[in-house]
Amino acid sequence: MAQKDLTSRLRPLSADELKRMEAEADRALQELAADYLSVTGAQLEELQRSFANPTWQDVAWSTQVYRTAHEIKGQGSTFGFTLISEIGASLCRLIRQREKLPEADFDRRAAAHCAAIRAVLEKGIKGDGGSEGAALLDLLGPPLE
Repeated sequence: MAQKDLTSRLRPLSADELKRMEAEADRALQELAADYLSVTGAQLEELQRSFANPTWQDVAWSTQVYRTAHEIKGQGSTFGFTLISEIGASLCRLIRQREKLPEADFDRRAAAHCAAIRAVLEKGIKGDGGSEGAALLDLLGPPLE
């Protein structure tokens, strides 16, 4: 019954309506993309402050650090910054494996991830960065997990 009720509310859309809706969605995405670099820059600064004064035993703090890294990972691809998503994914793995690493090694690798994200943001590198992006990922160290 519920399926039939919902179907009765739908109507076919014309090609012009679909084009208009697509154009509106594209405009909205472009507006969000304009903010992406500054929002991600602010998230990166938050991560760097957090890594400078870690309190991993504080569950709320460590959850927020992971969440911020995960947001950086997730948003990159949406706006064409695949390399940032890859670096963010690597950072998320690093955070999840933190207890298995010596503190100095974790600190060094976390700082390297932040520096890599900063470089991509400052240079506006879209996509995967090609061979330079692959080299940058290699510098971050072998994948964990």
